[in-house]
Amino acid sequence: YATTPLAFSADGGTAYLQIGSQQGPDAIYAFDTKSRERRLVVRDDDVDPYQLVWSEAPREPIGVLFMDGKPRIEFFDKTRPLAKLNAALQNSFNGDFAYVSSMTSDGKLALVHTFSDRSPGDYYLFDIEAKKADHVLSRRAAIDPERMGERRPVEFKARDGRTIHGFLTIPAGSTGKGLPLVVHPHGGPIGVFDTWEFDRGAQLIASRGYAVLQV
Repeated sequence: YATTPLAFSADGGTAYLQIGSQQGPDAIYAFDTKSRERRLVVRDDDVDPYQLVWSEAPREPIGVLFMDGKPRIEFFDKTRPLAKLNAALQNSFNGDFAYVSSMTSDGKLALVHTFSDRSPGDYYLFDIEAKKADHVLSRRAAIDPERMGERRPVEFKARDGRTIHGFLTIPAGSTGKGLPLVVHPHGGPIGVFDTWEFDRGAQLIASRGYAVLQV
């Protein structure tokens, strides 16, 4: 199976690998460089790992971001300070997904990136000791999230019984019922997929009164 080296632990004793499987999505394994033993770290039932999550200095992988429906992070060790900080951040930005995109070398300040289906995203400078976030900038500041449509993760069964995943964007203020529907396919078939993020194309169509299905 395809094996992709991703990164080493800070002490160099562990190599993290992304390994494919015929039984389902790729998984992250930890490879002990001395014993040469390999152990499964994390695997999702539906999607491949999206990207690694890194620790404060000395930098090393401590988790994986998955984009199955709404994004989520699986930490290798949930007791690490950054894992606890991430859990707190998820309840601090009105439903937006938030994650630490970088940190100062002393571990006292973190740059937090937030985004949602309705917001292109914002950046905050977070003082970890004071537990205070200061807004730095917005992406596409002219976009008003309150006027954007909801993007719902959906799934349904195909004729052969396979579960199909996708997103349904509906106009702002709509219940989603009785709407004309536009099916919006993505490119591919390899390495291209839709995510629970602000999608300008889907939002444009939804603003004209259509529901938008992206499988």
